[in-house]
Amino acid sequence: IMSAIPAVPASPAVAKAPSSQSNAIFFVGWPERFHMAERYSDEVLAHDPELTDPDKLLLWAVRHQANEGECTTSRPSMWDKVATAKWMAWRQIGKKSKPEAMNVFVRVVAELHPEWWKWPALGLVEAEEEEGEEEMEEGEPVAEGPGSLDLSLGAVPGSAVGNVPGATNGTGPPLLKPPAGEEEKGAPNTPSGGRESRPLSRNLSRMGQGWQPLVTSGLPPRAHYRHAAAVIGAHMYVFGGRTHGGRLPEGVRVLSMVSCEWSQPVIEGSVPARWAHSMNAWRHMVVVFGGVRKREYLADVALLDTHNLCWLHAEPTAAEPTFGAVKNSPSARAYHSATLVHNRLYVFGGEDSTGLLPPDVHALDLLTLSWVRHKCSGHVPVAVRDHVAIAAGSRMLVVGGSTAAGYVDGSKLAVLETETMVWAQVRCSGQVPSARAGHAVAMTPSMSEGGWDLCIFGGGDGLRGFSDLFRLDLTSSEWSKVNSEDDATNGLTPREGASVASAGTLLVVFGGYTSTGCSADAYICDQGMYASSLASSIAADSELEENGKEGLSALALLSSADAQEVSAAQEVFGRAMQVAVLGVECDLGCGEWVPVGHDETFGAATQRLELLQLQLSRAPENSPARRATFLASCHAGLLPVASGGTECWFIFYWVCVLNVSTGQRASAMSAGVQLSAPLLAKARETRFTKSISALAREVGGSADGQDVQELLTHRLMTLHAQLTEAWYSAIGALLAAEAEAQALAE
Repeated sequence: IMSAIPAVPASPAVAKAPSSQSNAIFFVGWPERFHMAERYSDEVLAHDPELTDPDKLLLWAVRHQANEGECTTSRPSMWDKVATAKWMAWRQIGKKSKPEAMNVFVRVVAELHPEWWKWPALGLVEAEEEEGEEEMEEGEPVAEGPGSLDLSLGAVPGSAVGNVPGATNGTGPPLLKPPAGEEEKGAPNTPSGGRESRPLSRNLSRMGQGWQPLVTSGLPPRAHYRHAAAVIGAHMYVFGGRTHGGRLPEGVRVLSMVSCEWSQPVIEGSVPARWAHSMNAWRHMVVVFGGVRKREYLADVALLDTHNLCWLHAEPTAAEPTFGAVKNSPSARAYHSATLVHNRLYVFGGEDSTGLLPPDVHALDLLTLSWVRHKCSGHVPVAVRDHVAIAAGSRMLVVGGSTAAGYVDGSKLAVLETETMVWAQVRCSGQVPSARAGHAVAMTPSMSEGGWDLCIFGGGDGLRGFSDLFRLDLTSSEWSKVNSEDDATNGLTPREGASVASAGTLLVVFGGYTSTGCSADAYICDQGMYASSLASSIAADSELEENGKEGLSALALLSSADAQEVSAAQEVFGRAMQVAVLGVECDLGCGEWVPVGHDETFGAATQRLELLQLQLSRAPENSPARRATFLASCHAGLLPVASGGTECWFIFYWVCVLNVSTGQRASAMSAGVQLSAPLLAKARETRFTKSISALAREVGGSADGQDVQELLTHRLMTLHAQLTEAWYSAIGALLAAEAEAQALAE
């Protein structure tokens, strides 16, 4: 039995993402892929006359392990040979986890029937693609040889066989089985794992200022602290930390900010558990560096691909030194800070087994995976640990921490200008936070138009812990205290080692170490401020009402402020749905960036859609924008295609539409338009870090741009037409899905 189980590969040096080939099963996440294999096993594989008894035993045992875990039942009677054989098969699997067993079950099914996923009932391929295969008729008898064991592959108690989504998923964390009628139409991946994003939980919509407990569902993490969290789109990824007794939790947990549901995705590859590490969001990746495992300090770099759900083990090299830098990689460390500025990860401070580390600054170029150590000048800070650093434009702000002389307060901030590598010290006024370490910081939209504020929460000074929340206005360098003197009435007690994540105006606190031990609670705080983009949308909404569209009962919000994208959506929605369209700026928080490939582009579009849902839920109750019937998003991407020995680049769009009332969602992809040579050259020059519209403006405004302006205008007009067709396709798919759901309901 054990020799027949395909081995789960050890952590590879680089865990490659699934290729975007025609094999549609690679786009299906977990546990949906396992449930599809279960269904196929019950309805097709079980009736295969060539299926041997060892095959049946293996499938039965692995399936039980995947649904119920390790075998803990007592041995059946020796006279019951069938039950004994099943029990022994299950017992021999050992301590494999449920996710591992799911993986093994799917791989066993694939070895027995390599093209099982093409079964039309699963909905991954069109029925006509199966013309060459014989279909087994219902009720066809199965031949049994003399003396064969009757090992049926019936449904395992507690399994979710049936009701399997016919759509695909996998961009973000796979959640539990999606409700009927909420399948994704026409998209390769969905950030919520094939499940339609539900409106924000009621406890969020009723929430005012101050911390409130966040009521979540799904698979919450264990209580732990000194973990790290990062936000990609509207999902918060949590990794590492310590639990009660100092144990290290394995795996990654994901909290959907829209549905308030925890999930534990099955991720290809593995990264050693750790604590006191850093974790940063970069594009659709989560970058992990350093930390402590047992008594070993780490210096590895790992990237979590949230689209393809796999760990990438990076092996950065020391880059050739540039002016003001030397060829050097950082030593192993923990309690450090890592800040992402313009595709570079700046690592500062921390400690190792010998104590505090020098205040050197190392930078990892994430596009080339190369390290350098910068020679900084100016007011260089002293060595510090357990601090926090955060980016503000091209500057890195260092807040709090512990030095050889004691704890650092908020009256003076060390600021590094990354373009010149010069340190400075900024004096702050107002309600200055007391000296602390083990705290957490996040950026939220400022009370001033278009700005950002720094928020600091929790921490301790060796004598006491804190649960206060402070906000720093980066324009005036003035601190203000946000929450009340004592939030213990809401359960938010003082804590160290917690994580704080921001999504728009929302702050989410998870975990930490309190006076009673580790915490697994989550709290949320809304500062009561609404993004300026929604304010401008409301103004535009009122303007439309004045022009005769009173009430605007049919309104669509598009998570884009680009004139071309808004224009295409207005044209299509106005004709097909009689809906007015308002463009809303929706920042992904990763700066300008052109995704390459279908998966990355679709992921960016769906992330924008979820962020728009989150943003809309925080709008004032009397806002006309709250009456939106549709939410939509689009994102441009690039696709390289090799043709005749040359490589051509095409620009295309993914678009997504959500019906707010029904929860139905549909997506479509536009046809591609070949990128002009000037635009491609400019994109490569900027390493694909600027949007297409920004590149077009730069090319058009350059000295030699006049010659290519006519060609550029033609390409953009063609792209506008392709985008319009994609919107028609998405709306058509949405209407078809709603009609199908209505027919099923009737």
